[in-house]
Amino acid sequence: MKKTISKLGKVLFWAIPILIVCQTVFQLSIYIFYTSLGVGGAGDWTYDKLPGSYEIWRFNADNISLIKVNGIDRTSGQKIIVSNVKAFYCDERFIAIKSSDEKAADQNQDDISMYYIVDSVTQDIFGPFVFSEFCAQCKSHEFAQGEWIQTEPKPSGAYS
Repeated sequence: MKKTISKLGKVLFWAIPILIVCQTVFQLSIYIFYTSLGVGGAGDWTYDKLPGSYEIWRFNADNISLIKVNGIDRTSGQKIIVSNVKAFYCDERFIAIKSSDEKAADQNQDDISMYYIVDSVTQDIFGPFVFSEFCAQCKSHEFAQGEWIQTEPKPSGAYS
């Protein structure tokens, strides 16, 4: 007995793989188009010129964090100072972070900045401090106050 494949069967046999390939090419072209415009994660950046394995990552306008990166590929890490990093500076050992206080913002108070010092050698985190306490801690750690680098707009040396 001879098996025959209907014309519809032959069409479906070739049509389904062709549709899958077309769909994949379409999705890939859309992805390439949007990423070339910077739409996917628009404005996200990384600043990796800090001591130790610390970096500042901008995830979105409300989430700019100090990260302790893991591994050689540096694509993952642990958030050290979570969200709202507004400015920073560093020397060969210490990192200073200026962060806005979320609780004050939630209670419609004036923007209250909180300050942190991170020791990249011991990995100790000091803070949060108000500015006067921060200045005293800088003196006690012999950490000279430097020029604050703002996180908005993207700092010089940061990359996407």
